[in-house]
Amino acid sequence: MIGQTKKILLTVLIATLVLTPIAFVSLIYWMVATASTEGSDWLVTKHFDPSSAGFLMSVQDDSWAVTLATPEFATLSEKERLALAKDTFNGVWSMAEGYGYVKSELEQWFMDTAKNFSSYPIKKAKLMNNSFMTFLEFTSGSIPKPNILATVLKMFTSNSVSAILPIFLWVAIPAIVLLFLLVGVASVFLTKELPVLYKIIVAGLIVAMVFEGWLIKVVSSKKIIPSGFFNVFTFGDNYVSATGTWRGVNQKIAYPVNAAKIECFKDQRICREANAELADSALMVNTTEWQITSWDDKEITIDHQSKCNTTKMVINFKDKAVTQIRTPIDPQPEDCMAGKEGKFITEMVDGFEAIYGKKFGVKK
Repeated sequence: MIGQTKKILLTVLIATLVLTPIAFVSLIYWMVATASTEGSDWLVTKHFDPSSAGFLMSVQDDSWAVTLATPEFATLSEKERLALAKDTFNGVWSMAEGYGYVKSELEQWFMDTAKNFSSYPIKKAKLMNNSFMTFLEFTSGSIPKPNILATVLKMFTSNSVSAILPIFLWVAIPAIVLLFLLVGVASVFLTKELPVLYKIIVAGLIVAMVFEGWLIKVVSSKKIIPSGFFNVFTFGDNYVSATGTWRGVNQKIAYPVNAAKIECFKDQRICREANAELADSALMVNTTEWQITSWDDKEITIDHQSKCNTTKMVINFKDKAVTQIRTPIDPQPEDCMAGKEGKFITEMVDGFEAIYGKKFGVKK
């Protein structure tokens, strides 16, 4: 039995020593690939493909795709266009380098698009305020991609090795222990000489570990929800506040995970709204100041008109209800798209009801 145990331990040790470098390099590659994919999103949504930002919240005037589509760019000489491309590249390279982009390829792409800007189609897309942003649409094959393998090799062949040590200490060592355990378990089950009781104990430990991992996954995968608190609060005759989550009534709301607070002051004839919205992993915060149309002993009414639509908000502090109705202006200006969506009604509720009580983002 002792000889058999030594043989098992030797097999486990050799297998672990062989598999550990492979597992570690694979782990580093996966981490770099994940960081490159997620981290380079800013470059894609800002300069390469603004339409991928979702409602174009990331589109800015200095976006390269937007710059190339402006009439002013077409009036520049080729030398001026290339100089602008060079400046734009220099501005993004310090961050792009860390995400695995190749300097020569990325710089050449900026230069080529500056030279051949007229060959790309101009695309128009809607912004959150229902206005439009024009930008060039590049073919996916021409857009630079991060070189993950080169980044990994650079980490192992440069001074960046010091950055790998914390990863090894905090991630790789537990992974090696787990790998050692897995190889050991396999050896136990493949060794016929060991008593069945030992195999049953090992199997029980494996089931317990898998169950614990499943519980961790379930807990960590819970939806992020805003505060479950909804309230309309009044203080005297001059102040009313409402706190909760906006939910679509007649159609889907863009960002179901949101939290809003409205404060109204009668003497100022103003309501101020602060709103936080979660779009994927990005948190967006904005504020709006509304002019009060009427304020009586039951409710506050706000009527607001923008270029593309009219908004009517009613804060009923007697019935504890807040609703907002956005109606497209008829006829619609050419640069608006609100008419295609039609009337949009939202209401303020508590976060738990908005996320769990009904269909996600929509009231049944």
